[in-house]
Amino acid sequence: MPLASAQALPRSVPLFDAIARAVAQFREIRAQRRAYVALLEEFDRMTDADWFDLGLSRHNARDLARHTVYGR
Repeated sequence: MPLASAQALPRSVPLFDAIARAVAQFREIRAQRRAYVALLEEFDRMTDADWFDLGLSRHNARDLARHTVYGR
């Protein structure tokens, strides 16, 4: 039997897979948070007239940003 076929291919370790998933999830959460904060900052730069033109209130900024970024 050739040596190459006798050696098993490296298999994934469940712990490393769990860590990789956790890191990927953490990065996704951070990216969403950055988008949320950036949207709130953009809303903060809007004037009351801008809000009025959109038919919205400045008091809805957080709810609107949360719904836009997180979908809830």
